[in-house]
Amino acid sequence: NVIQSAVGPEDRGEAGGLQYTAQQLGSAVGTALIGAVVISSLAGVFVDNIESDPRVDEELTTAVGVELNEGATFATADAVEQGLNDAGVDPQTISAAIENYEDAQLSSLKAGLLIAAMIALCALWFTSGLPRTRIDTKRVEVP
Repeated sequence: NVIQSAVGPEDRGEAGGLQYTAQQLGSAVGTALIGAVVISSLAGVFVDNIESDPRVDEELTTAVGVELNEGATFATADAVEQGLNDAGVDPQTISAAIENYEDAQLSSLKAGLLIAAMIALCALWFTSGLPRTRIDTKRVEVP
């Protein structure tokens, strides 16, 4: 309403197009930002967890650190377990690593949600200056 009432009838198409473009750009940037927070948090927390866990040997900790430095992705715990099985890691170490990975997943998702909530609160503050009532415009009658 604010955008459409701020322009004349002849410019409403362009204003709507710009509004849609800004919405799509905001969605893309927001998704990328939250995704980056989640993935970087996942990698950091997982490495910290396995480094501090005495059940995980130093060789696996080093290997995980090297893999995550090459590029981290958000994988399922089952995929991580399968990868460790394929690498020939013993079952007790796999169990400890999976426990640490699942904890890291939850922590990283919480961090992502916290950032999303902070962005939403900032957006509410920025929109506090928007008009609270509809802006009246003259209606042009078409013959």
